Amino acid sequence: MVKVKDQFERAQKQYESVNNDLKLAKGTIAELQIDKSELEEDIKERKIREKDFKHEEASIADLKKRIHLLEELNEIVLGEYSLEERPVDYGAMIIKGTAAVVITISMGLILLIVGNMVYQSISTKTEFRRRVILKF
Repeated sequence: MVKVKDQFERAQKQYESVNNDLKLAKGTIAELQIDKSELEEDIKERKIREKDFKHEEASIADLKKRIHLLEELNEIVLGEYSLEERPVDYGAMIIKGTAAVVITISMGLILLIVGNMVYQSISTKTEFRRRVILKF
């Protein structure tokens, strides 16, 4: 009977030990379920933030396109081109240089003609005065 009593006590201790382990496991499962629900909520929030972020990225890309188009329109309307966009026009440079030389020569000839006219008018007046003075 002692053996049965000892076995019964051992069985009770094992039962209590298993029962404690079961309670501990239930508590751990409850904690894990809480953690799981928190993680699921966190994942949902992240997905919402990612959607908002993607929407904001699309909006920013659209705004960048609009700004680029407005800058191009501004360049067309105002005629503002950078030096890198325009190639050097050597033909225009030659024409401008030739025009400057022609204008300089023309101005010199005009001054020469005007000076000659002034000289002739002054010389004829002085000669006229000499004749008038010599007659008297």
